[in-house]
Amino acid sequence: MDKLTKYVRLKIAAISALVGLTIAIVTIPKTYADSPTDTSNSALAVIANNTQQILAAVNELPAYLNNITLMAISWLAQDDSSAMANNQADYANWVNQYSLNQQTQLQLQTQLLNDFLKINSGNVNKLPFVNDLTYPTLLGQPLVSPDPRNASGNTPVDSVYNYLQNVAGLNLSLPMPSPSWTGNQIALANYSNLYKTLTAIQTYNAYVLSELYADYKNTSSQTDPAKKDLSLYLMQQASNSEWFAQVAGEKLGVVLRQILVYNSQTYVLLNQLVKTQQQLATSQAMTNTLLILLNQGNANLLLQQARGS
Repeated sequence: MDKLTKYVRLKIAAISALVGLTIAIVTIPKTYADSPTDTSNSALAVIANNTQQILAAVNELPAYLNNITLMAISWLAQDDSSAMANNQADYANWVNQYSLNQQTQLQLQTQLLNDFLKINSGNVNKLPFVNDLTYPTLLGQPLVSPDPRNASGNTPVDSVYNYLQNVAGLNLSLPMPSPSWTGNQIALANYSNLYKTLTAIQTYNAYVLSELYADYKNTSSQTDPAKKDLSLYLMQQASNSEWFAQVAGEKLGVVLRQILVYNSQTYVLLNQLVKTQQQLATSQAMTNTLLILLNQGNANLLLQQARGS
C-alpha cells in the first residue's frame, strides 16, 4: 500500500471517528431532564439501546471506509484502459478524414471549374477576371495564380473583394428614383418600392458576406501554416494521442478544469450557430420577397384582366 493510500485511509478514519463520537453525544437522551420521574433502570435501558445502535453503526465503518478509499484511489488513478486508446484512434481518424476531404474537395473544384469555364493559366486572357467568379478564391485557392491583372506595374486587384461584390449582387445597380420623372404615378411608386426592396436585400447580402471576407483576411495573415485553418488545427490538437495520454495521466481536478474550458468554447460555438440560424432565416425571408417581386408581372396582368382593360 503506497503512502497516498495510507494517508487517505487514515484521514477518512479520523473524520469518521469524530462524526461517530458527535452522533453518540447528540443522540443520548436527556433522560432525567425530560422525565424526572423515570427510574434509573429505564434510563440505563435507554442508554444501553443507544449504545448498541452506535456500536452497530461503528461496526459498519470499516466497510464504508474501504469503499471510500477505493473510490478516492480510482479517482486519482491513471486511465490506461483500451477504451481510451480506441476512442483516441477513432477520433484522430475522423479528423484526418475531414482534412483529407477538404483537400480533395479543393482539388476537385479546380478540375470542375476548368471544365466549366474552359479557363486555365494557358488561356486566361479569354477571361482575365475569372478569379472574381470562382468560390475557391475566397478560400485562398484562386483558379489562376498569380492573377493576370496583377502584372508588374499594374494596380493590384483584390479578387476576393470583387467576388463578394458579385455574389452579393452589388454590381446589379438600378437607377435611383428621381422626383423629376414625369411618368405614371402608379408606375413611379412601384419602381421606387422595387428599388428600395432590392437595395435592402443587396446591402444585407454585403453584410453577411463581409464576415467571410474578414475571415479570409485574418487567415491569410497567419504566419504559421498549421494555423491557417484554426478549426482544423484545434480538432487535430484535441485528437492527438499525446493529448489523450496527458489527460489520462493528469489529476482529476486538472481534467475537470480542462472540461470547463472545452465547455466554454462549446458555448461560444453555440452562440455562433444561433447567429447563423438567424441570418439564414433572414435570407429565407428575403428570398420570399424576391419571389413576390418576380410575380409582380403576373399580378399586373391579372389586374388588367380583372378590370377588363
